[in-house]
Amino acid sequence: MRESSYFTKTSHTPNHNRGGEKKVMKKGLALLLAASMSLSAFSTAFAADDMTAQEKFDALKEKGIFEGYDDGTAGLDKDMTRAQFAMVLKRLLKLEEVKPATPTFSDVKADHWAYGAIEASVKAGYINGMGNGVFAPSANVTFEQLAKLLVEALDLEVDANATVDGNVSPTMKGYVAAAIKAGLITAQSDYKAAVKRDVLVSATYTAEAEVSKKQVAETYSVKAVGAKTIEVTFGGAVADTSKVEFAVKKGTITVNVAEVKFNDAKTVATLTLSAKLTDGEYTVTAKNAAATELSAKFTAETEKVTAIKISSDKAALDRNENNDNIAWASLTIENQYGENVTKAYESELNISSSADDEDVDADGNIKFTNDAGDEFRLGEQIVFTAVHTKTGVYAQQTFTVSQAAKVADISIVKLYNKDNKTLSVNSTPSDFKIVVEGKDQYGNAVTAKMLQEDIKVFVSNNDIFDVDYVVDGDDDSDAEFKKEDDMFVLNLARPAGETKFGAGKATVHMTSVATGKRASIDIEVIDVAKVDVLNLSAPEKAVAGKDVEIPFEAVDQFGKALTDADALNNGLTSIDVSGANLDEGDIKFVQDYVNKTAKLVLTTTNHNVGDSAKPVYVNVVTSTGKLSRVSFNLQPAAKAEVVTGLDDFGNALALQGTDKAEFKFKAGAINVLDQYGDEYAVADNLGTYKVVITKDAGDSEVTMKLGNDVNNKIVLSNKDQQVTLTPSSTGSSTIKIALAKSTDATIADDEIIDGSEKEITVNVVDRSSITGYEVGDLGKIYVSDDAYYNVDLSVKGLTSNGTKVTVPVSKEFYSVTGDVYFENGKLSAKGFKLDANSEKEVTVFVIPVTKDGVVAPIEKKIVVSNKDPEAAKFELKDGDNGVAKKSDTVLAVPAAFANANLSDANFEANIANKAVKVVDQYGKELNGKVADLFKYVIITGKPADNKPVKAGDELNVSVVAHNSKVFSFKVVVTE
Repeated sequence: MRESSYFTKTSHTPNHNRGGEKKVMKKGLALLLAASMSLSAFSTAFAADDMTAQEKFDALKEKGIFEGYDDGTAGLDKDMTRAQFAMVLKRLLKLEEVKPATPTFSDVKADHWAYGAIEASVKAGYINGMGNGVFAPSANVTFEQLAKLLVEALDLEVDANATVDGNVSPTMKGYVAAAIKAGLITAQSDYKAAVKRDVLVSATYTAEAEVSKKQVAETYSVKAVGAKTIEVTFGGAVADTSKVEFAVKKGTITVNVAEVKFNDAKTVATLTLSAKLTDGEYTVTAKNAAATELSAKFTAETEKVTAIKISSDKAALDRNENNDNIAWASLTIENQYGENVTKAYESELNISSSADDEDVDADGNIKFTNDAGDEFRLGEQIVFTAVHTKTGVYAQQTFTVSQAAKVADISIVKLYNKDNKTLSVNSTPSDFKIVVEGKDQYGNAVTAKMLQEDIKVFVSNNDIFDVDYVVDGDDDSDAEFKKEDDMFVLNLARPAGETKFGAGKATVHMTSVATGKRASIDIEVIDVAKVDVLNLSAPEKAVAGKDVEIPFEAVDQFGKALTDADALNNGLTSIDVSGANLDEGDIKFVQDYVNKTAKLVLTTTNHNVGDSAKPVYVNVVTSTGKLSRVSFNLQPAAKAEVVTGLDDFGNALALQGTDKAEFKFKAGAINVLDQYGDEYAVADNLGTYKVVITKDAGDSEVTMKLGNDVNNKIVLSNKDQQVTLTPSSTGSSTIKIALAKSTDATIADDEIIDGSEKEITVNVVDRSSITGYEVGDLGKIYVSDDAYYNVDLSVKGLTSNGTKVTVPVSKEFYSVTGDVYFENGKLSAKGFKLDANSEKEVTVFVIPVTKDGVVAPIEKKIVVSNKDPEAAKFELKDGDNGVAKKSDTVLAVPAAFANANLSDANFEANIANKAVKVVDQYGKELNGKVADLFKYVIITGKPADNKPVKAGDELNVSVVAHNSKVFSFKVVVTE
């Protein structure tokens, strides 16, 4: 078979260069399959994806790339024909169908079902015929054909001399070898065999994800569409809009993004900024929208007034018949984006009229007033001029005095909730508002008072909900329209005398009493989620004195999993717990705001079951009457039971004459387990327990001190007390560390907890036992007089059996020389001479002493630098006021603390300075105020107008160090 009979661009020799239009086409598929991943990553994704071929097929079918057979099956075990594959390529690459008047192939007529796809794939250069004008649409795709297509598409290097085991065409060996090496296909015995559809489905699934990313990035563009609004357009739909992170900068200055909204097609994002745009060039970047970070620039200009518009030539008499000397009209001030900016610039207008007086308010209402006794007459004309003093933009209008304005046209825009929540029976009425728009008979905007007086509202079923009515003594039948956030709204209300909405649908009708114009909206109140099925499981471990989490699965009446604690607590008929002196007040669902789920927590903090387990019974009746039960044993409270070791103790101490290596430790270094094998923080419980450390008085090799007091028995009753072990003579001593259940400072022998003792052997060796030394790596040191930047020198002795020995800082054991100072076990670069802002690697020699005397020096390298300390690494940590690290990028902040500090710098200070650890290039933590550590602290997602945050809210925080390094994390507000 000729080479041209395979799926290929043109006949060529492997390892060639291609150009022109065909190069562009090939790069298109290369990006399709490998835009954001190396070949090894592609291979891993291809092989390790845990989705089944059927699941991938279903996903591709939903996107219109694959089709099933007439019987509804995927046919994954069937062969794939060349015509079918041409159709997949066309859909995958979104190629336009090509239908020439004269078919390219004699066996693919114009009425063939895949005619347009085959011609498109051929024109694009992805498929050729079989030779002699034949395409063979029913022939199968083979492994070697697929290999060549993918290798060429990915521009992989092809070895023309490669060898492949198995049945393969000579000209295809290089492509097959390259495809196997890249993990695109697996080794086969026959590469001329047909490829099954499941292999093609898997390859196409990976390809589709990459081509989507490519298309998203193709036409990424940004532009200003408002004074505080940027429109970002992608070349295709963004797969997951929730993961996209936008950053807006003007030069090096970051501009806060207050809100991001995507259109339904996920192709356009509208960014609302916290501040208005000003003259200059802006850069907008988007992460996680495509395979790579996207960036585009636009030029903005400072907001300016460009138009003053007057909607009508009528000046309506005041609605109060006693005020015939007052007439009304309206105007709108617009910026260069066509936005209504009347409120911002009304005070900059210079106005005049033929009336005795005129005024314009912030809503653009023009009030004409004549002196008393000089009433306006119908048909009278008022000449009016308005000039914006800063730009010279003006408007002039001759108004005709007309009848008082009435609401002539009414329309209902939507039911609005600022958080896009669904209206349910438990919703707060004031959170849901009917948004309306009204015009008077002259086409002017109306006021809330006019809507209240001129619009009659009727609710078809006020057992489900009602609306707010004006309460003004004699008449409370008028609906209470309000103006909020530049919208006219009517709040929903609960049915009279009820504490909840009713479930169901009702219609709100609105009618203009002036014209009879009507509008209506159907509103549905969703019944609260009711727990239908609740399956309980026994906890793996339930210990008194701790919160016990009981595993559960809950489904509501709609078959949806329930993860909201409030819905679960309110969606049960009853939940009861008994046994171990527990009752229903000890169990409830609590929200885990970090993981966005609920937990069923049994609180046993104040319950003591004694020394034996007590049974606990939990019974739940769901809202639909279904019963769920679980029982388990509540085990006795955790007790300190056994000492298992001592942190950082190497068992051997060295001495030589008066030079002695001491070992010091506190209670926190003692490892203790409870009766369940869990770690027990004995240092935090020294009011209940004591740590008793003893050694035999006959053991003279080691002395023990508590502070300055030498004793063979030491009792630790305070976590800050420090024990020192000091060698006295060579040999071995046994140190016993035990636990005592006592509140006394002195411990009797019978108070020691049986079995809690841990024996630790302390070996004391002299210099003659040390056969070698080990020196730790040194890293980098800062040229500074501040001892904080000195570097520890870790030197350990080694015995012949490999035991590590703690040695004193003493010339009897080792000395140090080199280009930096050494004193008291630390290296210092104080006074080191370097060119400005530079670094130099220097050598430190540790000269050890063993039983044989001085041995070969140990050479260690250290980098000396006079570059100022700056941020190199960021870490989250626990802070004050309940601020807690939950993961490397998630911080939990209680709502009470957040709301107490949200409006001032304390919030930023506590979050940035107390919860973010900044480490410099020398491995030292940078300390100081926020201004010392960070150039900016940017927090987005805060409610507007300093409104309070609530549990479950999420804020995005970015700290920018003075060297422009950025660390971003999420703040989750908790209760």
